[in-house]
Amino acid sequence: MKNQGFSLLEIIITLAVAILIMTIGTINLVGFSAEKKLGDETEKLSAMLRLAQEKSLNRENNARFGVSLVNHPSGSDQLVLFQVDEAELVNSSYAVLPGETIETYSLISPITLLTPDESQRENILFEIGTGRASASSTVVLARENATSSQKSIYIYTNGRIEESE
Repeated sequence: MKNQGFSLLEIIITLAVAILIMTIGTINLVGFSAEKKLGDETEKLSAMLRLAQEKSLNRENNARFGVSLVNHPSGSDQLVLFQVDEAELVNSSYAVLPGETIETYSLISPITLLTPDESQRENILFEIGTGRASASSTVVLARENATSSQKSIYIYTNGRIEESE
């Protein structure tokens, strides 16, 4: 009489192959998810920069606007859209925000700012009426513990804002 069914060895081999395939798929999915978050956060920063530029260009409240990049040592880095107070800008260091906050956004984990340096703030300002940046700048975002995975945003003095691929 012929025995029908699978042997224990065949079942173990099949399960081992299935577990291996699922493990590889999970690892790839986690990496893809983190890369997607990095892309999304880069787009949010670009959008905030363009909004500040647009507000300056349109002479909203007859004021300049900017984005402050705050690199917290705790890891909860922030983007702050603000209206520039010219008196505060002249009399303040870059350690404080020279103006009125309009919107604050915290980067989601595991995304962090590589520039500015840790515990530093960088203010990117746009000129009223022209939308030109007051200085050129490069902002780098990366995944925590994977700084080889990063995206850059370039801000040129002529006002162009460009994301790296």
